[in-house]
Amino acid sequence: MEALLPNDPAPLLYGRGNTVIAEPALRLSADGPRIPLRFENLQPGVYFVRLVGRVAQPDIPHIRPPLYLHLRVNDGLNGETNEYRMLVKYDNFLQEAGRIFFNALYPTNNLDAELFVGHDSQVELLVHRVEFYDALAGTDRRAYKTSANTFTAEEWAYVRQTVDGLKGTDPNTPVPGGGVLFDTITWRWGNNNNVYYVNDSLTAGNCSTCPA
Repeated sequence: MEALLPNDPAPLLYGRGNTVIAEPALRLSADGPRIPLRFENLQPGVYFVRLVGRVAQPDIPHIRPPLYLHLRVNDGLNGETNEYRMLVKYDNFLQEAGRIFFNALYPTNNLDAELFVGHDSQVELLVHRVEFYDALAGTDRRAYKTSANTFTAEEWAYVRQTVDGLKGTDPNTPVPGGGVLFDTITWRWGNNNNVYYVNDSLTAGNCSTCPA
C-alpha cells in the first residue's frame, strides 16, 4: 500500500540546488490532524508503516527540537490498543521519516490505527507518503523448530540427576572460598583486560610475577 496524501492549499515546493519539486503533502503537528489507517485480512506476522517526509525549516539546528511520531493500533493479544512512539531524525529534504512496527497475532487480522505527531513535539512534519510493508515478506511462515534439540536424552538425564541431588539444599549455604574464589575466577578467566606485558611478552593475568 502506498498513498499520496491530500495536499495543502498549494503543493509544497522543496529541493536542493536547482531542483525544485512540487508534491502533495500533509502537515502533522502536535495535537493536530491524524491519519486514519485500516488493515484488513493480515496474516499473522510483523508489519510496519513507513513515512516519507521532511520539515519546512530552511536551517536545521545542530540540536534538533524533538519530533515524535505515534501509531495507535489495536494489535494487542485481546484486541486492546497499543501506542508506539519513535523519535524522528528529520531534515529539510525529502527522506524516510521513520518506520513504526506492529503485530498481527491471529490467523486473520483486521486492525484500525491512526498515525499522528505527539503532543510534546516542537516541529511540524510534512508527510508526503505513507507506505505499508510486511516485515516478514519472503520468509517461510512455518516454524523452523519442530522439536527440542538443545540437549541429548543423556544430557537431560544428567541435568535431572544433578538437580535432584540439590533438592533440599539450603540456597544460603556459603560457597567454599566465598567471594574470594569467585573474584579470582572472574578476574583470571572472564576479564580480557587482565593481561600484562612482562619483558615485552604477553602474560596472562594469573602470572605470579605480574603486578597486583
